[in-house]
Amino acid sequence: MANHDYISHHRVLWKLGKELQSRGHKYTQILPSCAKETYNDIDVKIFNTSVTNQDIEDVLHNLTKLGDIEDITGVFSLQRFLGEIQEFLMERFCQDLFQNTELIAELKETVDLVLCDASNVCCFILVEMLDSYRVDVWPVGFGGAFGSVFLRSPQAAVYLTQETSANPTHPETFSFTNRLLSYITSRGMWYALGSIVPVRLWEKYAKTDSKHADAFDALRARGIVLIPHDFALEYPRPLQPNVKVIGPVLPEPPQELPRDLNKFMMDNDQVVVMAFGATLSKHSERLIQVISDGLSQLSVAVLWKYSGKVPKNIGKNIKIVSWIPQNDILGHPSTKVFVTHCGLNSLLESVYHSVPMVALPLVGDGHRHANVVKTKKLGVILDKKEMKPEDLAKAVMEVLVNTIYRENTERISAIIKDRKRSPAEEGADWIEYALRHNGATHLISEALELPEYKMYMFDVFLFLLLVAIFVHFMFVCLCCCLCYCLCKGKIGTTAKVKQN
Repeated sequence: MANHDYISHHRVLWKLGKELQSRGHKYTQILPSCAKETYNDIDVKIFNTSVTNQDIEDVLHNLTKLGDIEDITGVFSLQRFLGEIQEFLMERFCQDLFQNTELIAELKETVDLVLCDASNVCCFILVEMLDSYRVDVWPVGFGGAFGSVFLRSPQAAVYLTQETSANPTHPETFSFTNRLLSYITSRGMWYALGSIVPVRLWEKYAKTDSKHADAFDALRARGIVLIPHDFALEYPRPLQPNVKVIGPVLPEPPQELPRDLNKFMMDNDQVVVMAFGATLSKHSERLIQVISDGLSQLSVAVLWKYSGKVPKNIGKNIKIVSWIPQNDILGHPSTKVFVTHCGLNSLLESVYHSVPMVALPLVGDGHRHANVVKTKKLGVILDKKEMKPEDLAKAVMEVLVNTIYRENTERISAIIKDRKRSPAEEGADWIEYALRHNGATHLISEALELPEYKMYMFDVFLFLLLVAIFVHFMFVCLCCCLCYCLCKGKIGTTAKVKQN
């Protein structure tokens, strides 16, 4: 079950489902009526929802105004924002699903395991209603502090420190200041995202027969979590044994392009591709005009995926199309630079095909991925608020001319392709493992049930500190007593000598 209408999320589950289907399993994907695409090679169940594409577009557009949601100021802005959309969007979406009694009854009869998009806050309730096991898939990778909440598997805040540092390889990455900011950010993220857990819906539809104390306990991962990502594009950190990093699921060797796009690509030796993902299409006129003016200054061809109002004075080097097969375009040998909003799928496809980037983060985790692009020297970052046309043109030419960026993408591309089994195959292996072993709940550590102060042994450290202070205090007292006794004895001896 995927989230709302995030096409890349749907596609990850679709590819995993196709692999399971090829192995003889019956796989059904549940999609909302607002889904922009559906699939004819798997079984699909569509439920009606009052949530529309425009609702989702408006939410994402408002989210772009928050900036980086994983820095210390963005977290608190996010909390206010999520509180506002909880009833407007998320509860409507979940309620529409749960009230589809015919679909729920059919699922109760046929489902052995639920494959959940981990960012879908309805799915854990559905699993409880079906009394089934689940495997969580996190289509946006690790997600830093953001991901640690939806993974329901706590990550020590010290490992998120690398994301608050401008340079994660610098010795000061783990400085006190960075670690303090990291801790506040990660705790703030837990608090902010707690506001979107549909507690009322869990109490209404699942609490009666639930084995869990509350909605937050039910939300936590109780089995395998699949991460369609690779540590070659991540900050290394230890993970729980139930978390499996299976590699990028969606990138694949390019297919033949449609005739008009193929002609454009073949007619140009160097092409700059510009795209901002499949979900977000609403942008300010100023940003679009700046982008148009900047791309028009280039001496190379530009393929721009854009469906809005055509900006003024657009350059003759620019071809605007409403849709592109992004993976196949990036895999074409003429593609030299990718200007991207840095959604995870765009990042993975670009690196998979060894295309360096100009990162222009707009929303959500794009800022975090843009930081990866910068620190691993896969391209350069621009700030949408401060960017001028000449800044964009200069950034594209820097990435186009400086070979270090392509060399780095080629090196990391080789790493993420170095797998004995494809990510979809590995993911299906773990899903089958969960089916064979009652959801693989034996991989969940009991330590996750502990409060934070016990998990990280703060109480033990405090006890040992108090013991050390007490021992030190007693030692000082003993020394003082000895000194006092010695001094008193010496004074008494001197007095006797004087009397004699």
